Amino acid sequence: MVEAKSKWVPLREDPAVDYEQLVQQTGLSRLVVTLLVDRGYRTPAAINDFLHPQETDLHDPFRMHGMQAGVARIKQAIVAGEKIVVYGDYDVDGLTSTAIMVETLEQLGANVEAYIPDRFKDGYGPNKAAYDRLIAAGAQLIVTVDNGVSGKDVIAATTKQGVDVVVTDHHELPRELPAASAVIHPRHPAGRYPFGGLSGAGVAFKVASALLEEPPAELLDLVALGTVADLVPLIDENRALVTFGLTALRTTTRPGLQALLKATKTAPEEIDEETISYTLAPCLNALGRMEQAQVGVELLTTFDQERATELAEHLTKLNDQRKQLVDQITTEAGEYLAHKKHSHAVNVVWGTDWHEGVLGIVASRLVEQTGNPTVVLNYDGTRGEAKGSGRSVAAYNLFTALDGHRDLMTSFGGHHMACGLACTREALQDLQTVLDEEYSAQVTQPEKSPLTISGRLSAQQVTVNLIDELAVLAPFGPDNPKPVFEVTGVTPPVISAMGKKREHLRVTFQETQLNAVAFSVGDVIPQLKRKRATLRIVGELSKNVFRGRVTPQVMIKDMMTTDTGEASFGPIKVIDNRIHRWGPKLFTTPGTYVCFDERLANQLIAHLPPRKNVTVCSANAPLNPVRTLTVVDCPPNRNQFQRVLREVCPAVVRIFAHHGTARLGLPSRAQFGKLYKFARQHHQVDVRHRFGELAAYLHLPENDLVFMVQVLQDAGLVTINAGLMDAQVPVQTVDLTVQPRYKARADAVLLEHQLLDSSVSALTALVQELAVKAAQ
Repeated sequence: MVEAKSKWVPLREDPAVDYEQLVQQTGLSRLVVTLLVDRGYRTPAAINDFLHPQETDLHDPFRMHGMQAGVARIKQAIVAGEKIVVYGDYDVDGLTSTAIMVETLEQLGANVEAYIPDRFKDGYGPNKAAYDRLIAAGAQLIVTVDNGVSGKDVIAATTKQGVDVVVTDHHELPRELPAASAVIHPRHPAGRYPFGGLSGAGVAFKVASALLEEPPAELLDLVALGTVADLVPLIDENRALVTFGLTALRTTTRPGLQALLKATKTAPEEIDEETISYTLAPCLNALGRMEQAQVGVELLTTFDQERATELAEHLTKLNDQRKQLVDQITTEAGEYLAHKKHSHAVNVVWGTDWHEGVLGIVASRLVEQTGNPTVVLNYDGTRGEAKGSGRSVAAYNLFTALDGHRDLMTSFGGHHMACGLACTREALQDLQTVLDEEYSAQVTQPEKSPLTISGRLSAQQVTVNLIDELAVLAPFGPDNPKPVFEVTGVTPPVISAMGKKREHLRVTFQETQLNAVAFSVGDVIPQLKRKRATLRIVGELSKNVFRGRVTPQVMIKDMMTTDTGEASFGPIKVIDNRIHRWGPKLFTTPGTYVCFDERLANQLIAHLPPRKNVTVCSANAPLNPVRTLTVVDCPPNRNQFQRVLREVCPAVVRIFAHHGTARLGLPSRAQFGKLYKFARQHHQVDVRHRFGELAAYLHLPENDLVFMVQVLQDAGLVTINAGLMDAQVPVQTVDLTVQPRYKARADAVLLEHQLLDSSVSALTALVQELAVKAAQ
């Protein structure tokens, strides 16, 4: 069996929201409205503001703490002709931040140059040796971009030499900030900036806006690059910046970006946030990973077409080398784990001659493959040191795990999900022990990371039009993720391997020839081809363009198989366990037991002993996919039953259909006539205080009488004011059977009859029919 790597969590609608009204007010589809409400946009105004960013969404830069002082110090340096050095970083956010700041200062006539630290010599952030070299070369003011808040000691030493530092940064704030001329940060503890999620490029853009006294539109292409690449929340101000920036990027006049688009065979008009994430950003990041990244700023700012072409081609070749290294080291690291028969909670993998610039990517790959936090290190015998990177999972704070054991490491830094570290070879075993012990302390009950499933689609529903419909939510990214759907077929899909090494998966739904693809999963393909394995996939919808033809496809995010004895996506197995007597033994089969009556669910939960792999819950509770579903009582209607089937996606359905002592009834026409006649003959019937007497007189159960009065109200045949009922004379004949409440009751009675009184074959056909409709 192939297990899902994530916990699939179906998106649930909020009963307090009138979705149909929002559909009418916005003109959007029900699906898009549902997604928007789930993301917190619950009114027409909020939805409009989200879907249509305006320049007014950009906040006043002077609301950011330190902006006034920082701008004043920079302007002072410009007027005095001081040499300003913009000290950046070697990733995309750092390179674009540097380019934004340099171009802004040049526009103002500053004497400015850029410095990008070397990942392997200088490391991240303020480096004293680097600062000293810059000062020796004449620097009089250092402006940091995308770094600086963690450089307290280096900045203190710099100011002692008479050189001021203006810090612009967006990273996590340490307990003690540097004593700089200004610390410009959207989340500064003394500030009140409305949005704290800016990237380094975003902060640099705000400084540029303050210096130039207006937002510089010509820099938006760089802002979009840095913001998307740095995985900051794509909401609020970032959504506006990226929306405007993508438009600017499609028509960019920068020779460097034009050359990079050409070198990567990217059509400018097709640029979106995924172009940045999967094409442009990896090329720019390859510089810092493989060599010194200083030329990255040159590429972004040069006006020399020939030089731009030269640099762009160099970047693409460097990125190809980076990919080969990542594949090679990932393979070797996987073999290391297999050879060691690794059974630790945390993977600690080390080797020799592994390029340190790509170890973070390798660690991420191993986390994806194993589901475990991973540290990957390269051992350098000449230094006598193992150095590398770690990546984690949501349940395990990697920084906390190692922060108390700094004595084992020669260097260390990071956050919840990632870290960089170095240690001696002798400390590697102790490092493994500490990480495992910390895992046991932090993760008492290991849980998979949740993955929100936005809905279930049949292969026929996945169309280019649907993808275009969902595109109004773009640009996608953190806090505004691309929707993930479960995609199902009617007939068993064709499972095949693709790629030079047959390491990639293609699932083809035969009824539409829709393809779903997953990369680097060659090891699971044999398991998926088992005849008795039912495959379930969830993924993002995208377009595939080949020879000018555009077709939909699914990019698989997760998958699972269950051994059901049925063909893939075959009919559900229905087990008839209809009962009249209760007993704890009924609730021993592993699976989920769903009660549509909330009170019944609560009673069972309170009285049944807990059992492993047995879940009893209300139909209104969050439901997760499971192999066996038991329907404890009768659903109130088909829609409720279909919703449960859609969310649980069972292979086996057991039917208890408990109905207590009473069954639903549908009052006859004669009974409705008798009630209406009584109301016509008796003025102001007191239904608030004498309802029981009325039910007894009419020989009706009180529940049925409540229903009948409500139907007559719906039809306008009676009115009730202050608890007093009066009959109304209709202008024309009224058909009670078309009233929504009557129709709902009739459907419920029919469903109850089908569940309780039908033959086993009819019951099976009913459940399978509802399951097929649930999948549509």
